[in-house]
Amino acid sequence: KKRILPRLAKNELAAFALTAPEAGSDVLSMKTVADMDSKPGFVVLSGNKCYITNPLEASVMVTVGRTGKYRKDVSAFVIESERGLKLDNLNLIPEEKNLLKCASFCRVSMNNVVIPASALLGERDHGFKFFLQALAHGRIAIAAKMCGGAGRIFEDAMAHCLTRQMFDGTLWDMQVTKHAFAKARADLWAAWLGVMEASKICDAGKDAHEINEIATCVKYFATRVANDVAQDLTSRFGGMIALKEFPHMQRKDEAYMATIFEGNNLLLLDVGANYLEKHFAE
Repeated sequence: KKRILPRLAKNELAAFALTAPEAGSDVLSMKTVADMDSKPGFVVLSGNKCYITNPLEASVMVTVGRTGKYRKDVSAFVIESERGLKLDNLNLIPEEKNLLKCASFCRVSMNNVVIPASALLGERDHGFKFFLQALAHGRIAIAAKMCGGAGRIFEDAMAHCLTRQMFDGTLWDMQVTKHAFAKARADLWAAWLGVMEASKICDAGKDAHEINEIATCVKYFATRVANDVAQDLTSRFGGMIALKEFPHMQRKDEAYMATIFEGNNLLLLDVGANYLEKHFAE
């Protein structure tokens, strides 16, 4: 932390390479291997990661690989390099995106990448707890971002409806419009309050599973609300959403994407159900 965090706080970027093409949301099915035994003092990484943000600009990347024979025997490692992660046998393959173009997206290929054994983050075979915490924090962050993103759509659509002349008045004069915005505001407030409560629990340093449980609920609810708000209120712009000069279609689609990354919302329902079963069993 003393060596790396000051660099990131100043002007460097980091990447988190977790998702594997053969596993997707089933993270523990990854085939990436981190051999900690055959080369004393070093770790040899082999495997592929996909949908990774920022590696072309990053000088630090955390990745996860298998280090034992059991399903949860995975470990986390910190890879350090000059900008662009220039290491022997580590290849970055850029992916062209339709959305979220503010950051690069890459596949990461590791074919016997050698890093020092000191790159191990935490304990060997205990990386599951590490990325569980990372995903929980990330899910809360995604929920917060989507409250803000949907809020921007709300504001722009509201301004449009207040001024768009139609049927001897404005769009806002129509009751169906007023009700749509009232519902959207109530839903966004509820989502934001959930984000704040989850943040308090996270800051209090609660158990990783407790944090993950509320983060799962908050991410699911906030992104669902943001997607619903975006779908409904963007329609108020009419045919202009099809024009490239306006950002409304892209914002709507990016709201939908938030239901996919940091844990597909369909999977999060299953995660939430597992927590429910555990509580009732107790």
